[in-house]
Amino acid sequence: MTIAVSAVFGVVFALASLGVLYGRFRKVTVPKPRYWSTPRPLVACDPSLAAPTAEAITRLRAIGLPIDWAGSPSMATITVRADASLDDRASVDDGAPSLHGITHSRTDADGWTFGADVRVLPWASAVVIAHELCHALGYEHPNPWPPSGHLLHPTRPGWDARGIAS
Repeated sequence: MTIAVSAVFGVVFALASLGVLYGRFRKVTVPKPRYWSTPRPLVACDPSLAAPTAEAITRLRAIGLPIDWAGSPSMATITVRADASLDDRASVDDGAPSLHGITHSRTDADGWTFGADVRVLPWASAVVIAHELCHALGYEHPNPWPPSGHLLHPTRPGWDARGIAS
C-alpha cells in the first residue's frame, strides 16, 4: 500500500513539476490592440510615487518600450496618481483580492491613443506601476494567462517580460 501511495505521489509531483517548467519557458503572446499617436509617451507622477515610477520606466525602457519622463506635468501624456480608494477591502486582513491599479486610456476617433491616466495604491511597487504603464501603452493581459511573475499577469505580476515588445 505504501509503495502505491509513493508511486502516485511521485507521478503527481513529476506532472506538477513539468507544468511549472512549461509555464516558465513557454512562449507568451501579449495582445496589443491600441497604438499611440506620438512616438514616445511621456510620464508624470505624484511625488510620492517618484521612486517606483522611475524604476518602472527604467525597466520598461530596458526591454525596448518607448516611454520616458515628461519635462513637466503639462507635457505628460501618461499620468500616474496615488489613489487609496482602489483598496476596497473591509480590512487588510479580510483576504479579499485587492485592486492594485487601474488604467484609463484616451483615444481619438480613429482609435489612436493620445493619453492615459494610471491610478495605483499609494504604496504601489514598481512592478505594479510597470504593469499599469504597459496597459497605458496598449498591452492587454495575455489569454491564456501567463505564468505567475509575468509583467502582465492580472494578479501576480513580476518582471518576466516575454512577449512584450516595442
